[in-house]
Amino acid sequence: MSDDQNINELRNRVIYALFSPAAKISQSFKIPLSNLKELMEVAYFHETKKSGLKMKEVAKVMDVSMSKVALLSRALKKNFSTENVDLARRIEFMLWSGAMTSAKIKQVLPDASAEEINSTLLELVQEKKLRKERRDQVFHYVLNIDVDRRVWDSWLAKVDGLNNVLRTVADAVYARFFENDERAFARTLSFRVMPADIEKLRAFYEKELFKLIVELDAKTEGEEDAIPLSLSLFWAPYNFIEEKDKEEK
Repeated sequence: MSDDQNINELRNRVIYALFSPAAKISQSFKIPLSNLKELMEVAYFHETKKSGLKMKEVAKVMDVSMSKVALLSRALKKNFSTENVDLARRIEFMLWSGAMTSAKIKQVLPDASAEEINSTLLELVQEKKLRKERRDQVFHYVLNIDVDRRVWDSWLAKVDGLNNVLRTVADAVYARFFENDERAFARTLSFRVMPADIEKLRAFYEKELFKLIVELDAKTEGEEDAIPLSLSLFWAPYNFIEEKDKEEK
């Protein structure tokens, strides 16, 4: 088998594995295949648009007609118009690597309008997730990491959190499978605990892990070689979906 065949096989298997969670939940809710396919098409279009590609470039990447691209664009705007939430998360992540001016943020996010970015920055400052600091006669936006622990109550915010988690998963998968980048790390631990001890896991995150992250982040102030990282930590009862489906049958 040639190197090209090997890489194609690897890509197919990795993408297939990434589809598995969506397929598992779709099966649990008995989502029609046509609906799942439509959602995948819109998600693919959404990602290509966020990368800054023009409509013709999107059509070329996706290998579809311009009319199909227009159809996907309408579907995205009609059903998934949550860019304001997504934009806020993107800005927050960018600022992990250091303070930025509004001009720099707009340069890095060409797919968002100046009005959208200005409005989002204002909201983040009002919510005290960011602060403005005057540096070299220019205002910079700085991430308030010590207050950036949010309990999201609405389903929309929870979905946004899910998007953030899965972006971390995708980055880790790409880094480990296709770049052999040792800075990416992934481990899955399966274990048993007593119901009353679940709270100890949450307490460990709050009192130990998050505290360490804040300390490590503080050391990077003014350091040009600091590496921005994204960490997702989550747990759930093993085979939760399968067991839930069994209960309902």
